Amino acid sequence: MVTLLPADSDASADMIRAAVRDALGVDVAVLISDSFGRPWRWGITDVADRRQRNDAPGTDLRGNPDADGRIMRSTVRATADEIATAAELALRQVHATTRGRRARRPPNPRRGRIADVLMPRDFDLFK
Repeated sequence: MVTLLPADSDASADMIRAAVRDALGVDVAVLISDSFGRPWRWGITDVADRRQRNDAPGTDLRGNPDADGRIMRSTVRATADEIATAAELALRQVHATTRGRRARRPPNPRRGRIADVLMPRDFDLFK
């Protein structure tokens, strides 16, 4: 199953940014996001589709030491996607609270196990 992203998220981001600037006199960054399925895990997360800033969508940490002092050779954080996911979590909580209900989780008898989020081989799109 495939769902296409918006046809012109750039135009939407530009419109939102201009409206905020006109109404409040503040120039803000706008991040347009969409839900995104992951091929090897259950569940969706949000990813950035468009951001209204001049900086890169990620943070390149290559060449920097990690918490244990080892030099990172391939780590580029998807900063825009992380912001989109955090915003989605906050928005979901606001929606649930304003509607008087709590966000539900699917029943899981083995809570806390990583195996519970891994996609079974039968659903693997890349096998």
